[in-house]
Amino acid sequence: MFNILKKSWELAMIIITAILSILFFIFLVMFPEFTYLAPIFLLFGSLITASLNIYMNRIHEAQKEERAMKRVMTNVRNTILQNRKIASDYSKKALSPTQKFNQLNSGFWDIISANATILEINGEELGQIMDIKMVTDEINGLILTRNDIINPASDNVASAFSLSRTSTPLSTVAYTLRKKLDLLIQKSDNYLSLDS
Repeated sequence: MFNILKKSWELAMIIITAILSILFFIFLVMFPEFTYLAPIFLLFGSLITASLNIYMNRIHEAQKEERAMKRVMTNVRNTILQNRKIASDYSKKALSPTQKFNQLNSGFWDIISANATILEINGEELGQIMDIKMVTDEINGLILTRNDIINPASDNVASAFSLSRTSTPLSTVAYTLRKKLDLLIQKSDNYLSLDS
């Protein structure tokens, strides 16, 4: 709100200065005997130029920040969309005893943290991103556990159905992983539908 008022005030000052300069120029044309006031006219011209320069620089900075914010949020949305696609694929293959999974990308939170000064995210959107981050971290932990269980699969496929070092069967981890992947898909869809 303060920025809007400040910009309005700056614009009003530029308009007032321009009007006074024009009136002074008309005054000098109508009454040439007051030409000794010409330096005042030059001063008003300088003020107009300086004011316009300041105003245009502030507009340019505001537009630059807005473009930077859009780029950051586009990166976040693209990462979440990519994770959603991978989660959909992994959800179908969670019980596969031979296929290792790669962890999902949770770097979108780092992007938000690094650019917190320029981002203006509302509370609901930030909450959704935090929920997605937490589920993504849980999924990454489950993927590590799952990969640990199927690690001996390269030697013997049957050993993949055995217990891991943590004594957790693959079916239990796969079931939990599938539930978390489906939850991530749902939360991602909710978040990605905000702008749609």
